[in-house]
Order: sequence, then structure tokens, then C-alpha cells
Amino acid sequence: CILEEGPYHGPREVAVTRTYTSHGPVCPEIVASASVEPEEEAAKRLTALASRAGLTAHEQVHLIDVTVDALPPGEDQAEVLEALAANPGLHADARMHLARRVRELPPGPDRTRVADALIAHPAPAK
Repeated sequence: CILEEGPYHGPREVAVTRTYTSHGPVCPEIVASASVEPEEEAAKRLTALASRAGLTAHEQVHLIDVTVDALPPGEDQAEVLEALAANPGLHADARMHLARRVRELPPGPDRTRVADALIAHPAPAK
């Protein structure tokens, strides 16, 4: 699940370009939240979803991809990703995906903020 968008993240029109065998019930809500204007409101809604308990691994990966693809790098994007990193229900596969996507972000304080959140909230011991 990836967003395709016009220049400079606007207008954010959502189009699925990757398919998965098991979309979770929250996936449409993630896409709808990312499409809201202004971007600050989209980030607020995505942050609420990122903090939600019970998201599937697929929904978490989808949320990461949608956030990185729909919101421009900066404070709003970092807020969403930081909330997901702090979610105690973050699945191991989603944690690894988030770490990979963080490396794609431009260097700076927002990327550091998300990386620090991953470090501050390690995966639970098995």
C-alpha cells in the first residue's frame, strides 16, 4: 500500500500501487486520514491511529508507508512515526520496516527524533 501524489505532497490523492493478501480493517481509515487537508490535521489523525492498540503488523507497515509518502519530511511526519515507535503493540516486522524507512528520511532533527523513539521503546523481550 503506497500513496501516489502530485508535486509537493498536494493534492494528496491516494492510489494503491502494491497489493497485499490481507488488508486490515484500519487500512481504509489510514488512507482517509492521510487525505485530509491541511497536512497538520492529517498528521493529527494519523498520530491517533499510530497510538491505537491492536493494529495488525500489516496495518502498522501501511501506516508507516502512508505517513512517509503522504506527509512531507518534518515535524508532522516525525510526530506520527514517533507515536508508532512508542506504541507498545508495535510488531517486530513493522519495527524493522520503520527503521528502514527512517534511514530514507533526510538527515536532521526529525529523523533523529524518530530514531531516538525506536531506541527508547525497544521491542519486548520474548
